[in-house]
Amino acid sequence: MFGGDEIAYSEVDGGYLVDENSDGTDDYLIDDQDFNFRDFNSNFVLRWEFRPGSLIYLVWAQSRNEFITDGRFDWQDDLGDLFGTHPHNVFLLKFNKWLSL
Repeated sequence: MFGGDEIAYSEVDGGYLVDENSDGTDDYLIDDQDFNFRDFNSNFVLRWEFRPGSLIYLVWAQSRNEFITDGRFDWQDDLGDLFGTHPHNVFLLKFNKWLSL
């Protein structure tokens, strides 16, 4: 546990300067660990049985994520900014045919 004279936040360095032995010289820097990770994943599946046992599936999957070094939480800003990021879309088509032997 560090006392008030052993650790101090430095705006310039973007972290906490630590003087472990209290000699007036900073021994090391601990980076600021505040961050915000935004993530949204969705799936949409359309299934059509065009003959008994024969199916077509259309799948759309989308993911959006963003990492920022601002550690504050504001759900309105976070949600708005998340949907402003570029999405990763995947489209799949699957076809099943029932073979009666």
